[in-house]
Amino acid sequence: MGMSDYYQKLRDKVGNDLLFIPSVAGVVRNELGEILLQNKGNDEKWSLPAGAIEPGEAPAGAMVREVWEETGLSACATKVIGGIWRGGISLSIPKWASSRIFSFFV
Repeated sequence: MGMSDYYQKLRDKVGNDLLFIPSVAGVVRNELGEILLQNKGNDEKWSLPAGAIEPGEAPAGAMVREVWEETGLSACATKVIGGIWRGGISLSIPKWASSRIFSFFV
């Protein structure tokens, strides 16, 4: 899924100014303990299912939604395992322009 209506409206208002975008990345394991990685085919290489947290959404709920949207798999969040501030990241996706990401790993 592309940028949500909320983030698109926000981006339209602030242009290319810096945005703080809370996000999640899901560490999804199967019964063998293998971790799910995805290749979106957009030069990102392999990654965890991930995406922005929408207004009113908890990190665990956002992770479940992102896994479903990106893979079609049903997941359940068992715990938030950490957070990371990637303050120096420079996103190369034009529509996200100047964005800083804080990710919760669920």
